[in-house]
Amino acid sequence: TGLSILDLAPTLLHLFGRSVPSDMDGEVRRTLFAEGTDPRSREVEYTSRDRMTDDETAGKRDTEVSERLEDLGYL
Repeated sequence: TGLSILDLAPTLLHLFGRSVPSDMDGEVRRTLFAEGTDPRSREVEYTSRDRMTDDETAGKRDTEVSERLEDLGYL
């Protein structure tokens, strides 16, 4: 089947060695990676949202940084 914009996020997560939320739309497109590379050969790791506490913490940090940048007039 053809590529979808929804495939971007799960494919990038896989590229950077991160777990893909099992409820995320789209698919990891390993065929986009060159033969013999790690992202192409590595199995996709899926996780449930409740196991993503580190990502939640990072999300809160991102929100705090965005708010500070907005207060300073950058955003």
